[in-house]
Amino acid sequence: MVARTILTGSVALCLLAGCSRSEAPTPGRRGVKTTTTAVPADLRNAQINKMVVREPTFLDSSAVGDQLGADGTVAKANDSIPEGHKIFFTMKLKESPSGLQTRAVWKDTFAREMTTEEKPMNGGKVITFTSKPLPVGRYSVVGYWGGNVAVEVPFEVVAAKKKK
Repeated sequence: MVARTILTGSVALCLLAGCSRSEAPTPGRRGVKTTTTAVPADLRNAQINKMVVREPTFLDSSAVGDQLGADGTVAKANDSIPEGHKIFFTMKLKESPSGLQTRAVWKDTFAREMTTEEKPMNGGKVITFTSKPLPVGRYSVVGYWGGNVAVEVPFEVVAAKKKK
């Protein structure tokens, strides 16, 4: 019983000692600046499963169609072009540094290059390329911003509707 009383008293003293108040901060210690130092991470043994690659974006928009608007760009995007119509491809660029060359490569169903057209931008940000009428089939046009692929747009040429 005596041991229990001593133990209880010791616990009570410890609790009282822990609850004592410390002095209030002195007024002269205001405005103390602290700095933190970043510790570099050690990634030598990290298991990284995948690399994140963010592809640059060169275009605001692009469109393929068979009609041009008053501004010389594709009036309405259309991936189904009637047979016998010229095909237009417009690219609107985000940037156009001096010396920039754009290019359109027209490809057939088997991804073989049919024709290539290259134009200097001279600071312009909008360019339209034209293809002659193509036979019925599936095609694509690849737009280049300098030597970089900016966009690839698939489209098809469909048989013209016959009049009754």
